[in-house]
Amino acid sequence: MQLSVDTWDGVHVSFVEIEEPTLEQVLEAVDQLDSKIHTEVSVRRDEPFEYLTIAGGPEYFLVSGEGRDGSFPQLTTPDAGEGKVTLVVGGQSSEFNLTDVVRRDRIPGAVQQLFDGLTEDLPTPWVVE
Repeated sequence: MQLSVDTWDGVHVSFVEIEEPTLEQVLEAVDQLDSKIHTEVSVRRDEPFEYLTIAGGPEYFLVSGEGRDGSFPQLTTPDAGEGKVTLVVGGQSSEFNLTDVVRRDRIPGAVQQLFDGLTEDLPTPWVVE
């Protein structure tokens, strides 16, 4: 497993990578997300291939990935109601529906699910395509 955290300096980006991260290291990286200097945290497993990307911050986060079965899960907040939020994801500013993003308290469970294995059978509020 590999953890990657972006660091932006103007239009230049660099990445810090950690091999075999712990759950705590991943959550510490998520806590750095501020939509300015740090905009994206990715955790990737090669065998079987799967990844989880957590982007945005510091209040709202876009959580999506790819499961070992080729599915594309996204963590959602179906009861968030109407409204939009602007997040910087991978250095790019985009607008997202509140139902398509989550708050920080939902992140530990999502990361744990990656450690356990992402599949197309993920429960609601995961949306899987």
